[in-house]
Order: sequence, then structure tokens, then C-alpha cells
Amino acid sequence: MIGYMDYVEKCFYSTTNWNIDNLTENILSTSENLINFKLPKGFKFDISSNSTDYNYSSLSLSNNGKLSGSLAYLYCSKKLKIVNGTKNISLQEAIDGYRVIENPLNNYDFLDKKRSHEDGSLLYGRMHFPTRALEAMMIKRLSPTSQFTVKCINLPKQVKNQANPGIITFYYQNDFGKYSREFIFSSNEALMGFRFLYNIGSNKKNFNSKNNTSGANTNFNTNNSNSFDSTIIKNFHMYNSMLSLGTEVWYGALNMSPGLSSSLRYATHSTSTGKPLTMTLSCNPILGNISSSYSVKTSVSSTFCSKYDFNIYSYESNLSLGCELWKFSHSKNPKVESDVESRRKDKKKVILENINGSDDDFRVLNKSFPILNDKGNKKRSININRNNNASSSNNNNNNNNNNHNNKNNNFKKNNNNSSSEDAESNDVIATFSKLVSDSDFSSVIKASTSLKDKNLKLLWQGRFNGFLLSGGCCISFREQVPQLPVVGLQVQYSS
Repeated sequence: MIGYMDYVEKCFYSTTNWNIDNLTENILSTSENLINFKLPKGFKFDISSNSTDYNYSSLSLSNNGKLSGSLAYLYCSKKLKIVNGTKNISLQEAIDGYRVIENPLNNYDFLDKKRSHEDGSLLYGRMHFPTRALEAMMIKRLSPTSQFTVKCINLPKQVKNQANPGIITFYYQNDFGKYSREFIFSSNEALMGFRFLYNIGSNKKNFNSKNNTSGANTNFNTNNSNSFDSTIIKNFHMYNSMLSLGTEVWYGALNMSPGLSSSLRYATHSTSTGKPLTMTLSCNPILGNISSSYSVKTSVSSTFCSKYDFNIYSYESNLSLGCELWKFSHSKNPKVESDVESRRKDKKKVILENINGSDDDFRVLNKSFPILNDKGNKKRSININRNNNASSSNNNNNNNNNNHNNKNNNFKKNNNNSSSEDAESNDVIATFSKLVSDSDFSSVIKASTSLKDKNLKLLWQGRFNGFLLSGGCCISFREQVPQLPVVGLQVQYSS
């Protein structure tokens, strides 16, 4: 369960059109949310309120062996209309889970973003007691593509002659859609860092222009037997897929210690069901750590993730598994996935009714829309009149001009069939995404396990009478005698 101030910060990014998923630090966020999620410790109670349209406050009390707490204030120069209390907030916004990565190139156009950009600033401060530790943050939008952030923390001196243990960190971030970069400097050991992320993929505008160009160009080499396959190649550039390459470089000037890591993320959707999936690969060559993960939303209410870690120096490895199961707020679980299948059947029916009887059309339909019989075991064949094709092939040697025209017509038909496949796939993806966003959930159960750690983490998060509850425990199987798990509970309320 994310904190109230973190939720307000996310709303600030959404209001000012800042994409947090297009940053290197969040490239592995999906697997972290599904496997390495945090469990509440002891008992914690948070109460927050939106006192004015621009001011937010939060009070936190926790008991984990000793009583402690914190008091936080936040000021935002923009009126955040999308901030909701715990009674009205969507559970998917209050919980860190599977993050659907949208292609930033689809919604990114410099002129449009410049018009929709809203300058804004955010000021945040928190005081912890009884430790008297202070933390603060400032976020300032400088331009449609740049942002400046300052974070600092000040700890009380433990010894009289101790140096000031405060740390301040500066972030200068740029997001150009196609790529993003960050310049970082921290007073801790004079640490300097640079992060860079580059996206490989096609945006919707270029994808549509390619379709129009390919559809208009009907003159091609008739001797090329693979001319039809060229219309299928563009499916690799579907604008719902995105490959992101990220890297970060660090250097501590005082201790002269370097740091380097790189990561890769591939996010796409299944064209048949519309379900999103994310694959990541990260590497730290200095420490020798290699990690890969695979996350998929198996249904509207379930997600599964697997992660494998390996060290090339020590040969140690670890396999981690995680999942989350959502419960609908209604007593009866609606069969939302049947809508996707029904839309696909309607698309198949329309295309089959308009089939022109050519071999190429049959090959496209048979490849993209396998039609099953009542038992669902064998593909039902489509009766196609091939006599016309046989007679036309006999006349090819007598009339080359007609043969050239027939191939041009077939190319047009194949182009139309490929375009209809793309439109059908995009419609299924949009339908599934809308079902997920419009679903009303009441609770979620998260579970993760690790073969190396030999433990099982369980977390339940839900809503009860306007309160957000989060409870979890960790069961360890290392000891021969199983120990009773320590259960933690967190309660949040905001108005």
C-alpha cells in the first residue's frame, strides 16, 4: 500500500504530464512490486486530509516494539482534481502492482505536449519523532521536457563533535519520449550519477503512415515470391510493443568508487487476447549480477511473475515466484473476458462473410483466426472455389498483362486483410485494457516465494468501510521447527 504523500506525488506527475515509467529507475518496477513487495511491521495507522485545494497533511503512528510516528505536510502549486480519499480511490491506484507500460511515443508530440504542459511545483516535508529526523523534497517543472528535483534528509547528531549527517541530492531529468536522461549529484561521498533510457519502437502516427504508404503503392516486382510476406513484417512494429534500453553510471569522488548497471525491458500485448506482458533483463558487470524476469497479466484479476538471479563470480543463483489475485467488489464475478472473445468472434464472422475465395486470403485467415469445430480439436476447413484459380493459371502464358493485374489485385487484397488483422488486434488490446481499468476490486492477495531464501510472503490489501487495510506475514522454512510468523497490520484513512 503506497503512502498518501506518495499518492499525491503520483497525481502531481499525472497532472503535469510527466511519465514516471519512462525513467531508468522504474524499468524494473513490475517485478519489484510482485516479488519484493514490503510487508507491514507491527501496527501502523495513517490519517491524512486535504485541508485546502493546494495543501495536504498526514499523521502517522506506529508501534513496532516502541511507539514512533511522523508528521508530514505537502504543498502543490497546481490544483490536483484527481486526488481522492480512501473511500473513493480506486484500489489499483492505491496499490503497487503490475504496471502496464504504454508506448510513450503514441502520446508524445512536442508541440501538443508544449500546449498541454502545465508549470507546477511541489514542496514536501516530514518530521519523525522521537528521532527528530527531517526529510524534505522539492519538485519543479521547468519545461515540457525537463524537471528539477531536490531531496534531502537531516539526522540529529549522535555525538557532540560529529559532522552534520545531512544528505542532499539533486536530480535534473529530461524526457523526450524517444529517450530520457537524468543527471544526479549527492553530497554523500560527492556521488555523481547519470541515467539514460532509450526506447525502440514505432509510434502510432508513423505506423499509420506506413500502412497508408504500403496500401497506396501497388506496383511491385511480380517475380518476387515473398512479396506477400512483406505485408506481415510490419506487425513487428506494432505500436503497442516497446523495447527500452537503460543504463546508469555512478562515481564517488571522495572514495573514488565507480558503479555501472544496464537493463532491458520489453513490454507488449498479446494480439489474440490483449493481455499485457513484460520481460526484463538487468546486469551489473562490476558485481557480476544478472537478473531476468517475466511478468504477465493472465486475466483481468490475476498476475504472475517469475524472476531468476545469477552471479557470474560466485555461481550463486536464485529463482523467485510471485503472483497477485484480485477480488471483485461485487458478489458475483462478472465474466469480463467473455467480451473480448465475443468481439473476436464477431470480427471472424465479418471477415469470413467477405472472403473472396483466393488462396492468399485463406492462408491469412487460417493463420490468424483458427476456427475450431464443436469439439475444439480440429480446424474446420473453408470451402473455396479453386476452379477459377486453376483456369486463370492456364491462361497466364497467353496473357502476361492480365497476370500482372491479378497479382496487383491480390496484393491489394492481402494488404486489406493485414490491415483488418491489425485493427482487430488493436481493438482486442483496447478492450482488455478498458476492462482492467474499469474493474472495481475490493481486495488483493499477493504471494511470493524464493528457493534461496526458503520463505513465503503473504500480503492482503483491501478496503473496509472507507479504510484501506494492509496485513501480511512472512513464513520461513529454514529452521527445522517452523516458527510462528509475525503479522503486521497497516490502516490508512484520508479525506
